[in-house]
Amino acid sequence: MEKLARKKVQELTPYLSARRIGGTGDVWLNANESPFNNEYKTDFARLNRYSECQPKELIQAYANYAGVKQSRP
Repeated sequence: MEKLARKKVQELTPYLSARRIGGTGDVWLNANESPFNNEYKTDFARLNRYSECQPKELIQAYANYAGVKQSRP
């Protein structure tokens, strides 16, 4: 791998987070952490991986567009 990388790339210093180099504190912006104590609540009842395959509103809108009567099996 080292033979494939250009010399300039080999000379780069890899990124080290503040935690890795021994930083102190309780806010780590470089770790994409919020400095605020955010409390998130999720309503799992509303999560649905797949939507309805033929929503009533879509079928009705298409029937109106096509000038036909809506029919659902």
